[in-house]
Amino acid sequence: MSRICIHQDDLITVWCDPERKLIHHEIHGYCHSEPFRAALGAGTDAMARHGCTAWLSDDRRNGPLTPEDAEWAINEWFPRTRAIGWTHWAVVKPERAVAQLNVQQFVDSYRERGLEVAVFDDPVVALQWLQTIEEA
Repeated sequence: MSRICIHQDDLITVWCDPERKLIHHEIHGYCHSEPFRAALGAGTDAMARHGCTAWLSDDRRNGPLTPEDAEWAINEWFPRTRAIGWTHWAVVKPERAVAQLNVQQFVDSYRERGLEVAVFDDPVVALQWLQTIEEA
C-alpha cells in the first residue's frame, strides 16, 4: 500500500492511498470536536486531490459523537465528501456499545443518501471488502 499520512495527532491518524483511491482513518482515543473535524476535513481534501472514492473508518477506540459533531458530520461533512465522489464506506465499529449505536445512525443516514456501506469488526476484513469493490 502506498499510503500517505495526511493528518496525525494523539487521537486520530488519516492516510490516503492514491493507488487504491482510498482514505483511511484510525481513531486512537475518544476523538471529537475540532480534532475530529480537522481530521475528517483533511481526508475530504485528500479525497478531492487524489480522486478517491472509498473511505475506511477504524472507529474501534472512539466513543459516541457529541450532538454538535453529529450534526456537522451529517449536514456539512457528508454532503461535501459525497459530492467529491465518495461511493463506498467500510466502518470498523467501536468497541463500546453506546458508540456502536451512535455509528449506526451515520450508517443508516448515509445509506439512505446512496452511499454503499458495510460494517466490520476487523480493519483487515474491511479493507478486503473495499478491494473487492475496486476489482468489480
